[in-house]
Amino acid sequence: MTRGYKSPISLILYERLLSGGSSLGEYTAPFAATWRRSKARLGGCKIGSVSLTTADLTSREMGELFRHGLLREVRELGGGRLTWQGVITRMEWTHQGDVFISDINTMSNARRALYRRLFDNLLINGSAESGAWASFNGATVTQSAEWVTDGVYSCKIVVADAVKRGAMIQTGIAITANVVYVFTARMKIVSGSWAIEAYRSDNNARLVRYDSAGAIGTIVPTFTIPDTNAYTGSIYLRVSSIPAAGAGACYLDAAVFKGADQPSDTGWQVDANAVRYYGRKEQIDLWGGLSAAAADSHVALDLVETAWPQPDTPTSGTTRQAEVDPKNDKLSIVFAGYWITLNWIYTRLTGSAAASALVNTLVGYQADYLAAGTITTNNLSYTIEDSSPLRCGDVLKEIADSGDAIRNKWSIGVWQNRRVDYRVVDPVLTYHLRGGRLLNIGGGDAEPWLALPGWAHVDDLPIGPGNSASTQVRNNPRWRYLEEVEMLPPDNDHPDYWLAYSRESV
Repeated sequence: MTRGYKSPISLILYERLLSGGSSLGEYTAPFAATWRRSKARLGGCKIGSVSLTTADLTSREMGELFRHGLLREVRELGGGRLTWQGVITRMEWTHQGDVFISDINTMSNARRALYRRLFDNLLINGSAESGAWASFNGATVTQSAEWVTDGVYSCKIVVADAVKRGAMIQTGIAITANVVYVFTARMKIVSGSWAIEAYRSDNNARLVRYDSAGAIGTIVPTFTIPDTNAYTGSIYLRVSSIPAAGAGACYLDAAVFKGADQPSDTGWQVDANAVRYYGRKEQIDLWGGLSAAAADSHVALDLVETAWPQPDTPTSGTTRQAEVDPKNDKLSIVFAGYWITLNWIYTRLTGSAAASALVNTLVGYQADYLAAGTITTNNLSYTIEDSSPLRCGDVLKEIADSGDAIRNKWSIGVWQNRRVDYRVVDPVLTYHLRGGRLLNIGGGDAEPWLALPGWAHVDDLPIGPGNSASTQVRNNPRWRYLEEVEMLPPDNDHPDYWLAYSRESV
């Protein structure tokens, strides 16, 4: 389709909402010929795009839009009504042969991580590398290279009679009350039966014991000092034979005694200036085991790198020798409806409540950009899980897809004036699909800019004898729900805007 297409709609660009939202002028002329956008039952105004050349904007105008355009708002007006509204989320500018990318989706100005906090081994010589452990009650205790799992040596303990003898793994280990500690090691039992025990240093009272129970061969002894322990002070760890089993020999290696790994949270680190400029855009990472210092440092570094959207280049490219005329510059722009901002925030809700009450609360988290519109009462009990962080927009879609107690279909989306509507999808026909055309209920062609998701009667669908026995009107064998409708730009086969639809929700 040639540039200069006379459009039945108007496209107006506005400054970012958090910078005042002033009008930047009408952009129908450069945008209309390639403008396409969609609306969906789940999300409302969804995705839009344009592709521009220097026939639409000068290279200088492209550069200004690329540098400053993220989150500028576009409004589509059709028939005097606001028919689509969204913001610039991504741009790709080909300038004199180089490709540059600006993408709001890579930005996060509030970061946090959930991880498994690790603690240091409190044993200085847990693998007997610096020497054999001290003998207890006359056992023969030596370094050994005969059986090893960690380093060069293990500790070999030999008891020649039916007397309790063994080795002191370590003394003077400080512990704190109500903190969980774990012990683990690698052990090879040649003969006899063995115990590993933790004792208080002040009165020699035993806190916990592991018993090999006559096992022979390689084992992994473990025990835990629970959080119910009320003792704060010094303890010692000892391995010893069990007299009832008689003489014995064993090897012990890779002994670890430490505070138990525990779920932990860095808390939010925030770039306040970026939040004021763009609004709060959160990222929660799920990591494995780290120290607290490493986790905090990792989040801080990530925040520095992502707090502001940074222009980028593609991950691969080629070099060139000849200069490229700037008249060949191109700019592609991706828009998203304001629904996208709901997934900038994680839900702080857990547990159960009425569906519509949850919708009201979740929408309120994104007060920078959105306000509640029509929130129809739905007393269906919905439970938000707490096993992992969930984004508000994703939870809201799940709530809508859960319907209600009487099996109605529901929709949720951000529509005109950044209002969130949550309502029942009435079992009423909106369209006829006939001969490749989408017709309104009166039989005329649907105006593409006014088209919404809705029920369509597939007039030409061949069906077998009989109808559905269901009492649900929407189970009519020719009814199909159009989850998303997309207005496509004119092309050689379509002199005006035309429609595509999808029956799948994404």
